[in-house]
Amino acid sequence: MRQDPKRAGGSGCGGDIGTHALMQLRYVTGLDVTQVSTQMESFVEGRVLDDHFTTYCKLSNGGKALVRASQICIGLKNDLGLLVAGTKGTLRWRQEEPESITIHLPNQPDRVYWRGGITGGDGFLPTDLPADLMAEPTIPSGHPEGFHDAFARLHRSFEADVRKWKAGEPFSCDGSKYASVEDGWAGIAFIEACVESSRHDGAWTALPAKN
Repeated sequence: MRQDPKRAGGSGCGGDIGTHALMQLRYVTGLDVTQVSTQMESFVEGRVLDDHFTTYCKLSNGGKALVRASQICIGLKNDLGLLVAGTKGTLRWRQEEPESITIHLPNQPDRVYWRGGITGGDGFLPTDLPADLMAEPTIPSGHPEGFHDAFARLHRSFEADVRKWKAGEPFSCDGSKYASVEDGWAGIAFIEACVESSRHDGAWTALPAKN
């Protein structure tokens, strides 16, 4: 089905894995993609749609990002990796080693934060860390949380807001706890621009404006 244009649309790997990478990029940085330069490639014989997807992105703050997704890299398993390099430091995290995140700061030792063992006010993290973020770990550090537990927390957050809505109580659907309609639109707009860019040999292509 993922290689059937009638069902999958104009992109296979990008439309599937690439949109997940896009959402991670937007969530972690708080930025939107404004333009893309994309190469969509097919390496496996007989595949109609892409199985390797590389997109260079211009971001809403003037920064740049690389979104790469592949279905042909043997041995990488479910290798989701994040690297955010900014003016104040660099953040590094890999899903295959999910228990810790590394922060690189100029002229300082690397900081490694372990899930379940984070406290604020250490000279880098603020003292007023969000309560809902600190409540996310459910078991001690060193005991890996199940992949499906993340989905359970996502659904629980969504259910709580649905119940508030039904009761006429205020709630915030800002995309910080679960995907919103705007997130869905962003994924579709991203893939449409990537397909168009790839058709023109990676030419910079702007994402459509929001209505």
